[in-house]
Amino acid sequence: MKENSFVIVAFLKSPDEGMVFDASQWPLHITVIPPFFVDALYDQATFLKDIEQSTSKTESISFTIGEKTLFGKNNDVPVFTLQKNAGLERLHNLLLKTLHQRYRVSFTEPQFVGENYRPHITIVQQGLYAIDHREAVIKMISIVDRLPSGDSTKRKVIKNIEF
Repeated sequence: MKENSFVIVAFLKSPDEGMVFDASQWPLHITVIPPFFVDALYDQATFLKDIEQSTSKTESISFTIGEKTLFGKNNDVPVFTLQKNAGLERLHNLLLKTLHQRYRVSFTEPQFVGENYRPHITIVQQGLYAIDHREAVIKMISIVDRLPSGDSTKRKVIKNIEF
């Protein structure tokens, strides 16, 4: 049975729906919902509609970039943390609730959801992109397929949801 794996992010620069990129070349983004699997018996159109409806009352979310630090199992992934943000935490929890109520989901790293959610921007290692501002606004989230056509080396933006 085919599994479906997604992540919900807020890109710092809005992507086009359908954009495909290498898994090792993520554009700068904030992970809103970490990678998860959805039961293979789901309907993608309904899934996308449910996510969109759950965020229908969400307004843009301002955030401030915090300190540079290291994440990952080996503390070797450079990131910028985000300062505590009630709006981003609300969005994360709202999406979690929708996923758990409507679907059988499992997270690749469940220790980083809910109360342990730590919003951050991963610094792409190829050329370490500079962040030219310390404050920004999230006006859209994107649902990204982590296995487009079964290819784990690619990622595909399947839906953008604007606030």
